[in-house]
Amino acid sequence: MNRLLTAVLFSIQCLSTSVCGLKKAGDGFGFKAPAGSGLWNTLGPDGQTTTLLWLECPQVKGLSSRQQPLCAYIVRRLNPDNPEDHRTVTLHLTRYSSPHIDETHPEFKGFIFHIFGGPGENAVQKLWQNGPAYERLTKYHTHVAFNLRGTFETGPDLTCFEDRWDERSYHKMTLFRNGPSMVSSGIVGAEKQRLSAEDLSTRCSAGESPENSRLKYVGAAHAGEDILFLHDLLTRHYFPDSRPASGNQAKVSIWASSWGSHVADYLLQIHQIRMNSVIIESPLDLVSTQNHKAAFLSKLTEVDHVISSLCHYCAKGSDCPLATQKNKELTTVEVCARIQDLWNLFKQRAAVSTVDKLDTQLVELNTFFYSCLYDLQVKIYSCFETLQKFEELFSDHFKNSNEPYTKPLFDRTVRDWFAADNIFRIRGGQLPLKAEPYLETHLITCVDVAGMGIEGSGSGVLYGVWEEAARLSVVGADAQFPRFAACLYLRGQSQKRIPEKRRAITTSTPVLFLGNRYDHVSPSRYVDGTFKHLKHYQNSYYVELLTSGHGVMPNIRCLCLNKAISNYLQYGDLPAEKYTSCSQQIQYPFGATEPYEPAAESEPLFKLDTTQPVIGRSNIEPLPRQKRNIESEEDFYLNREV
Repeated sequence: MNRLLTAVLFSIQCLSTSVCGLKKAGDGFGFKAPAGSGLWNTLGPDGQTTTLLWLECPQVKGLSSRQQPLCAYIVRRLNPDNPEDHRTVTLHLTRYSSPHIDETHPEFKGFIFHIFGGPGENAVQKLWQNGPAYERLTKYHTHVAFNLRGTFETGPDLTCFEDRWDERSYHKMTLFRNGPSMVSSGIVGAEKQRLSAEDLSTRCSAGESPENSRLKYVGAAHAGEDILFLHDLLTRHYFPDSRPASGNQAKVSIWASSWGSHVADYLLQIHQIRMNSVIIESPLDLVSTQNHKAAFLSKLTEVDHVISSLCHYCAKGSDCPLATQKNKELTTVEVCARIQDLWNLFKQRAAVSTVDKLDTQLVELNTFFYSCLYDLQVKIYSCFETLQKFEELFSDHFKNSNEPYTKPLFDRTVRDWFAADNIFRIRGGQLPLKAEPYLETHLITCVDVAGMGIEGSGSGVLYGVWEEAARLSVVGADAQFPRFAACLYLRGQSQKRIPEKRRAITTSTPVLFLGNRYDHVSPSRYVDGTFKHLKHYQNSYYVELLTSGHGVMPNIRCLCLNKAISNYLQYGDLPAEKYTSCSQQIQYPFGATEPYEPAAESEPLFKLDTTQPVIGRSNIEPLPRQKRNIESEEDFYLNREV
């Protein structure tokens, strides 16, 4: 059991924090990036790409798609607004062309740019994965994606580390740096988070002057400007002076998901005249950059509803590990109670920890469980299996003891991991490619944050924010708080900003919003049930799937959703009503066939209690010994190879 649990928890760490190694610069497509003019690029007098050269993407050869994606590298000036600044950035670009018509066909309607979430997801790989589905939605477009500045070795380099081994080591210290859940640690835990945020800021700003900081040239606005640059480049490439683009071909269409909604918002407000079709899928709060605390809290209002819906789908489905107990089929309420009982066992072990030795298993459980909510079709089954294994472990313990279970759930310590890494390096081992962004996500988020929405940055203030968040969802509060805290010292550095808070924006371009009824990251409704996004743009429409989760692609075959997207992109036709609900042909988790439909005024069935006394609740700062432990562990990190 211990070996199995160790393997499970290591995979959890990789999934929840999304770092399983780094890749070498320029290896994104399996061939080297260009070095100036030559085979890969023709550069103009301004140092930017003028002619495209597409190649088949080596990593995706053999995919069962009707049309293979193509890849290119684009050289773009880092700061085009300053003619004296000659620094450049290389963008990784990929495209899916329609198998029905090519870009020279008279019916070709132009390019759709896909901006994904994170921020900083590998957009190139996401388009490879979703390309066939996009092809089925429209036969008149070419789909395009590129990796954001600062992600996957696209400059400016935002890794904040000397090398990829250094970042890997820093990642393994995440739990220690951020500390335990504030359910048990209180203000001491808040101070751990503050120190971690301060350390991140120091690492990512070392050796840089404010006027030349890399963080000035990343964020939503810069991504929007990169889209316009790439669109102009593509248009010139496929529509020479002898056959110029016309109508919609000359305009920009975008499909923005999650964090990408901020990029769409920037383009709609600053470059409205250039926009054609705009789809925004599972958007974040579009006014959140003005108040980071409000943005943090806005993400949490439906976390417990999503978990409650999983209790329903588990009980009503045919393939859920937690649906039966002692040969009895459980109801929705009983499944939720079962998960809450397990959570209380983790809370119990956290309650007996001390200031000198704080237990991090509770915060890891919450972070792990929250990460499961991103994939309710495949990953959620293995996540529930893991919860079942935890349950069995506690059950075996309590057969022989009435004391809290306090043994470490990890068999290997931080020192063990570093020792294993050192042996791996000595033997010439190579780290696997980085699958997901790590600290880049925090950095790209923070540069656009105009204000924190709090007075001061002391541990007491931070703990108060966490308490407010925990009243909405303890799971969400623990999982999302590190990103909130990260912006304490990194906020507002982007040279280009998203416009200040506005509502009822008038655009000639209609906006089609897509989302799920319950979303643990981007709720579509205010607490009173009214739609938040329809109030942002007057000329907007909302298509909602009666299910849970973040993103609509798992249910893209839903005819109601499919028709709304296809009609808009291909013909410019919008839904008959401002709001459309889709409830047919939806794939629910665990093979369930009934949607989760609680009463509008009801509280979520899943609600965790945090009323127990916590360690250090009355302490504004960590105890002296706690500070010494922090310094000691940091010294070990810095000298880990000695």
